[in-house]
This record gives sequence, structure tokens and C-alpha cells, in this order.
Amino acid sequence: MNRSVELYGYYKLLLTTFANELSRRLNPDGQVKCSVFALCPGPINSNIAREAPSAIRPLLKIIFSLFFRSPEKAAEPVVYLAASPHMEGKAMEYLFLMNRKEMDQKATDPSNGQRLWSLTENLPGLMH
Repeated sequence: MNRSVELYGYYKLLLTTFANELSRRLNPDGQVKCSVFALCPGPINSNIAREAPSAIRPLLKIIFSLFFRSPEKAAEPVVYLAASPHMEGKAMEYLFLMNRKEMDQKATDPSNGQRLWSLTENLPGLMH
């Protein structure tokens, strides 16, 4: 489980770094032409337990229903970012659940964003 948490954090860092770089590239002169948003909706009851062994599925369904948000509730930040007048004119925002959150400094570092962008341009098969 520890490796899963580590990987989750790593991929979240990659996604927020990429979002920052995308915003820099879409808004190169500091004038907002396009908003870029990133978010973490929190734990979601997405029916992922369907892949668990059948013996523990009923227990997992209970746990997920008690402690995880419904997909509808998890979609609220997406709708807010897309439709709220408070987001108009913002180049980049990151929400955790429904709260604005500062991103890791590694994600906002332009040199990291440029390096990640270069690496993704060279991934075989993705751009074709």
C-alpha cells in the first residue's frame, strides 16, 4: 500500500506540473487567454471494488459508501471551475475538494515544467 501512495503523489505532481506548464504556454505574455485548472476531487466511490475478490466486495462496498464521495459530489469542483464567474480571468488554479490549494513548488517551477513538456513531446506513439 505504501508504494501506491507514493505513486499517487508522484503522478499528481506530474499532472500539476504539466497543468502549470500548459498555462504558461497558453498565456505567454501574462495576459490570460485560456484558463487551466487542476483538481483533486478526493476519494470517490467509483465502484472500483468490483475488481476485488468476491469474498470482500460486500465489505468494501460498505466502506466505500460510508467514507468515499459519490461521483456526483466529486464532480462539483469540475462544474465550479468550468462555470463559476469567480474563475474567469484566472490563468491557473488548483482545487483540493472545493478549496483552493497551493501546489508543490516543484509543480510551479518553470524549469520542471519545460523539462516535463519536452519529455512528453518525445513519448512514442502519443502524438500520432
